[in-house]
Amino acid sequence: MLPRKQFGLSGMTAWRRLEEWTRAGVRGKLQERLLDELGLRGKVDFSRASIDSSSVRASKRRPLQAKPDG
Repeated sequence: MLPRKQFGLSGMTAWRRLEEWTRAGVRGKLQERLLDELGLRGKVDFSRASIDSSSVRASKRRPLQAKPDG
């Protein structure tokens, strides 16, 4: 849903490039560098961050069991 006039490419072209960058690892490296730079400048606020199962892989190991008291 990018405005073609401002970005000079169609939404489908943008999606394909993002997909290529993701597969090549470019997007992850770019995100990491951006967050590092913002962190150094004190511009990252994790007070409103959240993680859910769609962004974090669930562990396939058994759940940890509590140790009995004593």
